[in-house]
Amino acid sequence: MKYATILLTLVALSSYAQNTEVYIFDISIEQEFVMISNGKNVSNNPGYDSQPSFIDNNTLVFSSTNNDQTDIALYNIKKDKKRWVQETQSSEFSPTKVINEDAISLIKQGLDNTQKLYKYGINDSTQIALVEDLIVGYHTWINGETAALAILENNGLSLNIYNTKTKENETVVTNIGRSLHKIPKSDLISYIDKSEPQWKIMSFNTTSKSSDFIINVIESSEDVFWTSKGILVTGVDNKIYKFEPNKDEDWVKIGTLKDESLTNITRISINNDTSKLAIVVDNK
Repeated sequence: MKYATILLTLVALSSYAQNTEVYIFDISIEQEFVMISNGKNVSNNPGYDSQPSFIDNNTLVFSSTNNDQTDIALYNIKKDKKRWVQETQSSEFSPTKVINEDAISLIKQGLDNTQKLYKYGINDSTQIALVEDLIVGYHTWINGETAALAILENNGLSLNIYNTKTKENETVVTNIGRSLHKIPKSDLISYIDKSEPQWKIMSFNTTSKSSDFIINVIESSEDVFWTSKGILVTGVDNKIYKFEPNKDEDWVKIGTLKDESLTNITRISINNDTSKLAIVVDNK
């Protein structure tokens, strides 16, 4: 527990030391060509702004520095307005839409440096603890009651499958990265395997409890995202790459950000109808 506390403190300090911004772009995909245009800084905020996630085609949530801590910001694309989901005394990270609910799940960092999985109402002040007995780093939903968690333990992150109703928990893979995603049109989730120097993107089958290789990460870029059509995308420097599992090819560059000042993509997200691209740029 001492190690975990130190690690959590370092995570918090590194977040506040960063100067990252969240940008949204229009995207248009025509076969192998992608048009990326109309970039807009939607965080426009000193400090740490990161972990963007679309909760619908026109609404983005992300972690954002607010009065020396981190709260969850909600940005309405059509109205070009930003508001805080809830302003609390704790810091919140990794907002994700809860399946079939008007709520988001997130990592809540307590004043005692605990990191628990909570559910917050988007339009009300409700807060419900979902996972309290583990140190949660990142998460994604498998279904309405089961989540894949990246848990801080044994000097790193492990992949756990956790049922929020029954509280059943199982560690299934160790030494993983922070990027966890439900793979669209399947019952699989993807994770980053860091057990060897060459990091790999793997799929995990929650029924058979088995993992399969998808593709190596590109240039140590561990932050990836699945589009609704089952295409894997990632960002390196100012370039966007894709990988289609059903095609016999490697990563393919599909776009470049025209603004030369946006050169260090650290996070990426795309909305369900593939019309909006959100990225995080690290302004070092």
